[in-house]
Amino acid sequence: MPHHDSAPDPVTLADADYLAGALVDQVGRVLDDQVGVRHRGPGRRAAAAGTR
Repeated sequence: MPHHDSAPDPVTLADADYLAGALVDQVGRVLDDQVGVRHRGPGRRAAAAGTR
């Protein structure tokens, strides 16, 4: 019996992008709480992309 027949639908690119954005937001919030700094600018997604 092949296992992939009963596997859930693969994660779509949109789902992956949403989850990545949510994760970045969550991490950013935790970091904000730790250092007490609020990020300014277009958002944390640009920072996560490597712009520091």
